[in-house]
Amino acid sequence: MTLYILANPQAGSATARTIIKTIHEQYPDIPLEIHLTEKKDQESILVERILKTFDSSIDQLLILGGDGTLSKTLDY
Repeated sequence: MTLYILANPQAGSATARTIIKTIHEQYPDIPLEIHLTEKKDQESILVERILKTFDSSIDQLLILGGDGTLSKTLDY
């Protein structure tokens, strides 16, 4: 299993990096694939990138961000 993380590092009082670090520390054996937005409306590009290797039978996707990040990711 791989945990894919799509995160907007500016959202949520800029806590995404701290949350990712905590996940890595608490679950060091789970492979992480981290995708951070760097500019506006980049979510669809990152979702496409994730879906190229994402296996829905075993992998998980975590979205970190605000309403916009979640909405743009789910709309894809």
